[in-house]
Amino acid sequence: MLGHCVVGTKVKWSTCQVLSLRGPNKGRPIALPTRIDYANDAKQLEEQESADFLLTDPDILRRIRQLLSPWMQKPTHYNGLRNTLNRVFLHAVQEGLIDRNPMVDIRKATESKREVLIPDDAYKEITAALCIHKINKQTRDGTWRAKICDLMYMLSQQPIDIFDLKQNQAEIFMEPVERDGYSVYGLVRFERHKTRVGIELEMNKELAELWQWFIEFKRSQNITSEYLLVYPMYFDVRSRAQKVQHRTIQAAWRKACKETGYGDQYQLRDLRKKGLTEEYLEQGENDKGGHETEAMRKHYRLIKPPKRARTTIRFTRD
Repeated sequence: MLGHCVVGTKVKWSTCQVLSLRGPNKGRPIALPTRIDYANDAKQLEEQESADFLLTDPDILRRIRQLLSPWMQKPTHYNGLRNTLNRVFLHAVQEGLIDRNPMVDIRKATESKREVLIPDDAYKEITAALCIHKINKQTRDGTWRAKICDLMYMLSQQPIDIFDLKQNQAEIFMEPVERDGYSVYGLVRFERHKTRVGIELEMNKELAELWQWFIEFKRSQNITSEYLLVYPMYFDVRSRAQKVQHRTIQAAWRKACKETGYGDQYQLRDLRKKGLTEEYLEQGENDKGGHETEAMRKHYRLIKPPKRARTTIRFTRD
């Protein structure tokens, strides 16, 4: 129903018709990334011994809670699996297989909201540690790793959107273009993987210079890959000149945090919130995060600037 099939141990996209729609009665097909998440969730649920029950089981609520219980300590994933099951039972109701969707009685797990803003001093220390790359019993220049973190911070997007960037997605201007009170040094265009919302982001001087740094880095390594972020040539044959993987930088970030004494206090994903929060403080209301709802905009803004006003009234007495 979701347009996927399982081949071996991996979920593959198939050509069958996608019948599931986004939300009740909205009539729009679910985005491909969401369908992939649904399929992976379904496969994970099916592999559980406790999944062996009928949709019409008289003890359906107890069976569902038992099925979801292994993930109670992981609220985000628990709620994702719950959402997938909700789709299953909703479809069953629509097909006339059952009378009622039991998932309305299954509460969401409480997710603690992560509100971590990385201080500038901590960020400088962590990225300084990333500049020293110890690999294969050798010490290499790891500046490219710190620069990737800079790019994540400057673009303020999710990691999957950063590491998929291609060099031709940006245009660097020979001369800055003057807008209403500011200068634009280039444009980068991409589409958010999660929502398929297209973003055209104007570059300031710093971001344009950072993008150009990666181009020059590739040129110095004689790398012709279409991707902007690639592994340098001191990596092994399988990895060199290939697209940098999120897990590589994530592991490097964790290690650098521990080396600088911050432990697990800061995570790589916190760079998006740092960027969007500081952007909001700097320019006010904006669409840099590519969010479709006001709730998600607020989720990524950890500091609210004060309301600004001026006094214009005058004394009414002598």
